[in-house]
Amino acid sequence: AIELTEEHLAYARQVQSPVEQVFGYNFPMVQFNVLLGRLDEAETLLLNAQQAVQPPMNQFLAFSEVMVFARKGDIDRASEALERAKAVVEHFQADYLAFMVSLSAAEIANAREDFSGAGGHYKEALEEANRSMFAAGLQEEQSGLHAARAVAHVKAGELDTAQSVLDFAFKRDSAEPDLWVARAMLQEASGAPHMALASVNYALAIWSNADPDYLHLKKALDLKQRLEASPR
Repeated sequence: AIELTEEHLAYARQVQSPVEQVFGYNFPMVQFNVLLGRLDEAETLLLNAQQAVQPPMNQFLAFSEVMVFARKGDIDRASEALERAKAVVEHFQADYLAFMVSLSAAEIANAREDFSGAGGHYKEALEEANRSMFAAGLQEEQSGLHAARAVAHVKAGELDTAQSVLDFAFKRDSAEPDLWVARAMLQEASGAPHMALASVNYALAIWSNADPDYLHLKKALDLKQRLEASPR
């Protein structure tokens, strides 16, 4: 995806405005680098984007700032970016982006290890996404959000809520590997390591060609190793 996005940039520079280039190149590239754990590279891309776009449009990049700084553990900068994100949504009356505000709040809650709070924010994001003008285009991403919500509830010890989330999510999409990892985590927390191992192995089969540095894959492999080491 990174290679294809870089190839497209050469064409984009010929026909797109600087703003279009930033949101068509820097924005997804930040996300790709975050998913590979390359947070310094993601921050550099953000800095370049901020310099290329004039205010107030550059403030839409605040959502990406929250993600990067929260995952780097800089909660103060992430929180400050979230306030700017809220302000730009209010300024442009962009209520259709309310789900992004909730997602950003979930990132910060996770960084604070407030997993119950993160679960609540994911719930809000899912509800708001369904009301957004982007609802049709977000259907695929919703499976990942359900998985993230379930994981947050597992980490918070709210196993019944996690089970309810997964029951709903699997009815609409049983092929999302993140959901299988979330199910494995719930099964482990519920004292069923053998079932958990089967679930995580299913996710790993789907990710058989994934990048070795893909963070979701690495976490799944860590879970598999832990489960294999648990008493039989």
